[in-house]
Amino acid sequence: MTYLVLMLFVLKSFSVTSEIVSHLLQNVTGFMKMLLPSYLAVMVFAGNAMSAMSFYELTFFILYGIEVLMIYVLLPLINLYVLFYLTNCMMKEEVFSKTAELVRDIFSWGAKLVLTIVVGLNVVQGMIAPAVDYASRTTLTKSLSLIPGIGGAAAAIGDIFIGSGMVIKNSVGVAAMFLLIFLSLIPFCKVLIITLLYKCMAAFLEPIADKRIAGAMSGAAHGGEMLMRVITTTVFMVFITVAMMCATTSFVV
Repeated sequence: MTYLVLMLFVLKSFSVTSEIVSHLLQNVTGFMKMLLPSYLAVMVFAGNAMSAMSFYELTFFILYGIEVLMIYVLLPLINLYVLFYLTNCMMKEEVFSKTAELVRDIFSWGAKLVLTIVVGLNVVQGMIAPAVDYASRTTLTKSLSLIPGIGGAAAAIGDIFIGSGMVIKNSVGVAAMFLLIFLSLIPFCKVLIITLLYKCMAAFLEPIADKRIAGAMSGAAHGGEMLMRVITTTVFMVFITVAMMCATTSFVV
């Protein structure tokens, strides 16, 4: 009975930690939904209409991936892994150890898959869309320069508008990346501290308490590490998307 109460206490404390990550993911999706209209507007102003369309599609895919895969698949897998691990600690023999390992492997594969897809899409769109926008801007400025009498001035004014748009676009992108880091820093530190506490408790209790108690703390620590991986994967997906969009759409006419 004592072990059951202890396991329920550990499971409850871990569910609170999982809620911190779930709330962060919802905040990230809300932040991206607010960023999207303003960033698309400055991209179009900078002459990156094709890139803006690609960024919209890619951001929509990332938001869908965060909401569906991260919140409704990977987070429940982490909770399931901790549940199997704690249940296994209550048994005299290891009954669910392989099941817990399978759940952890599925989580790892899913996290790697979504990150690979996002990076691959960023690379592909970074090779095509900015080149199309660059060709369109070059055609526009060259056409303006052919206007008799005012061609040179019109082309210069066009270059100034496009250059100013690029500065604004990159400024908005950098500000968004800093805000994203600030938004995720406190929840990540919370999960990190809780995970370290689990690890310290497991190390402290192992020589003086029942191995099942230390094993429960160790399992919760493993779950905390998986939660931190969810945070870093999500933040990296959004960060690399905004960063590559800023970098690849900064061609000078």
